This record gives sequence, C-alpha cells and structure tokens, in this order.
Amino acid sequence: ASSAGGFGAGASTALVLKHGSRGATFAEADERDERPPEPGPVVDVTGAGDALAAGYLVGGADLAMRAAARCVAGRGAQPQDGLP
Repeated sequence: ASSAGGFGAGASTALVLKHGSRGATFAEADERDERPPEPGPVVDVTGAGDALAAGYLVGGADLAMRAAARCVAGRGAQPQDGLP
C-alpha cells in the first residue's frame, strides 16, 4: 500500500532502539546516533523506556537520554520497603 497523500505522507521515519544499560540508538534517514547511558545512579528501571520515548518525541535524542537517566535515578513504581 502506498502512503502517498495518506497517513505519514511527507513525514520522516525514525527508529529508536533501546539497549537497556548499554544506552540507545537513534536512526533517522541515513544518520545513526548511538548513545551510551547518561552517568548516574540506577535505583529503579521501571518506566525508563517510556521516559526515553517521551523525551525523544518532545526533544530528540539528547532529551531522551536525560529523561531516561532521571527516571532510573529514583524509586518509581516499585513498592517501598515494608509495604505490602
């Protein structure tokens, strides 16, 4: 099926590959940008991929990596000690 004049017509295609603790790869057109993770503590990885995706959609690869690093630096959705 052709997308000429339909959904996505004239838009660019981006590929974001998450590599967990090894960072991420951002590919668009003929460019490939491999990023190591931002330095900092890793407390809870819950939601890191969502933060990476949201950061990318809002501000590109730089914001994606910062958002993921900020997400993992604190306790998120994991229950706190002593709670059921």
